[in-house]
Amino acid sequence: NLSLKRGMTTSNDFYKWFADVASGFVERRNVSLIVFDVRGDKLATWHFDNAYPVKWSGPQFQASANGAAIETLELAYDAMRLA
Repeated sequence: NLSLKRGMTTSNDFYKWFADVASGFVERRNVSLIVFDVRGDKLATWHFDNAYPVKWSGPQFQASANGAAIETLELAYDAMRLA
């Protein structure tokens, strides 16, 4: 499985996709992961075919912590290709 992590944003598209799958509407999507260097040049691209979410977790808030709020989406997929 592929685990994607990001800081919380105003977009809740990851959660909506997961919620749809959890309610029985499984929408598989082709997902591409692109890695850039600090100058913005593309280093590598991976393609994940027929991916769908199998787990979502939101941030763990603690009153004494000052870290970033991180959201995680875990995807299952049929095939991975390095472009």
